[in-house]
Amino acid sequence: MSVTIEARLLNGTDLGRTIGTFGTLESVSHGTMQVEVEEDNGNLIPMKFKAVKITTSTGEYALTPSTKISIAGKRSPEAGQ
Repeated sequence: MSVTIEARLLNGTDLGRTIGTFGTLESVSHGTMQVEVEEDNGNLIPMKFKAVKITTSTGEYALTPSTKISIAGKRSPEAGQ
């Protein structure tokens, strides 16, 4: 059984579960990432955004907190936590 949740709800209790097509969750962290975006004129503009970084059996990924993901073996948040 799997349920669809937002990435912001992932935490350490989800380690070892299958996350959609990403593979088995090995680590998860929440924070702010900074990237540089190149403008048309060649200038680099720093941009910050909130992200959920996950490491899985297939690699590392940065997701926006609102990204919908499927996770195996987790109860629905509406199921009365």
